[in-house]
Amino acid sequence: MPPKMASVASSSRFCYLALRDGANSLGSNGTVKFEYECKINGLQGIAPQLDAFIPADNIYVEAKCHEIFDSHRIRMKEKYWNLMFGENNDWGIDIINKPEREYFDISLSVFGIEKKRSMFDIKQLLCHLLGIASQKESSESATLVYLFFKPKMKKETDQNAIDEVFENLQAEILEIFNSSPIQNFIKKHNISLQAVAEYSSIMASLNENNIIILA
Repeated sequence: MPPKMASVASSSRFCYLALRDGANSLGSNGTVKFEYECKINGLQGIAPQLDAFIPADNIYVEAKCHEIFDSHRIRMKEKYWNLMFGENNDWGIDIINKPEREYFDISLSVFGIEKKRSMFDIKQLLCHLLGIASQKESSESATLVYLFFKPKMKKETDQNAIDEVFENLQAEILEIFNSSPIQNFIKKHNISLQAVAEYSSIMASLNENNIIILA
């Protein structure tokens, strides 16, 4: 099987193109490792996968290409139950009895989103945060960066439509990042969150001229 980054529509490919020349735009001169596994302590099975990791500065990167046009909800496997709702959980979420089923759903409203579906994949964020907290020493700081691709269009009407999408996305991200469960977790584990976008007509190296700060 070819690697994911061989796919034209792959976020892995976008991440590689953006960071193959380095991550100076993210504040690091360190070597970038692509396709990084982030195991969660105590859980078996496939671990969360991040698109890149910069060990020198403990920066984790998750890239997003077309995923913001998907419809997301928070559905997690039963094995995550204690980590999310168990006694003394790191999110500050009230303890709830464990359901007798393979999956459980969490309302988006817990993270400040008053809709049935979201553009931003909160379930993936939760898994990534759990993985990062498991990978590092408690005293170490770490940063999780979400990297989006924002196309630069030739037609004004097309650009206006893209701008509106990203305005809605940014509003979602700010609500989620600032929600009580996320803030409780990242403060306890010394993790910083960032969201940036590469604004370009084509996928290219991320630099000071094409980077946009979303959150």
